[in-house]
Amino acid sequence: MEGLRLYRRRIIPSECILLKDDILLHRDNEAIITKWKTLHPKKTLSHGYSCYFPERGIKVSKFYDHEDQLISWYCYIIETSFSQEEEIDTYIFTDLLADVIVYPNGQVRVVDLDELADAQRDSLITPDQLQAALRHLDRLLQIIYKGNFGTLQAYVNDAEQADKDHLLNAGYWFRTMFSPVVEVSFEKPDLRRSLIRDAPSLLCLLASCSCGRSGFRGLFKESE
Repeated sequence: MEGLRLYRRRIIPSECILLKDDILLHRDNEAIITKWKTLHPKKTLSHGYSCYFPERGIKVSKFYDHEDQLISWYCYIIETSFSQEEEIDTYIFTDLLADVIVYPNGQVRVVDLDELADAQRDSLITPDQLQAALRHLDRLLQIIYKGNFGTLQAYVNDAEQADKDHLLNAGYWFRTMFSPVVEVSFEKPDLRRSLIRDAPSLLCLLASCSCGRSGFRGLFKESE
């Protein structure tokens, strides 16, 4: 994310992690939307999309499993700090512990309020942070209970669809531009292995580069 750094700060356990592998999909004055894979391997959760609403104090995430099936919508109550230095915008999103899970069947669960109480008891959060967490949680629940959660989900769903459309278009042009290279690769094992290894990078290059068909195929002239 050029010119942008996002950090996830947790209170329990205490940690602050740079989300260096997250991919920025959209950013404006109201929302920051990213897609990501889990930082560490998990049994069920694999990847997802997140929308940060700094002014609302919430983060709405869409969780997928390893089969790309929806697990749930997971909503975090957050506190946001922002700084700018040397043309780099830095956001630190502090998890204020109270979370809301919305399942595909519509069931709603509020979780981790015990951790919020423990953090207040152990002076890990300030009285202002506790009040902010409860107020943001109340506003989020009001949105959900009034049937308006779809307005928040739309931010994520729209960005997800645009991202998938972009990848489909990139895949189409990849097949169109590289079809002769792919055909010859079946006759040359070394070239076939290199195509498999470098396919993600080639798709990124294809999406960002403005050169034409002959320019891309020129990359492989020596291999052929």
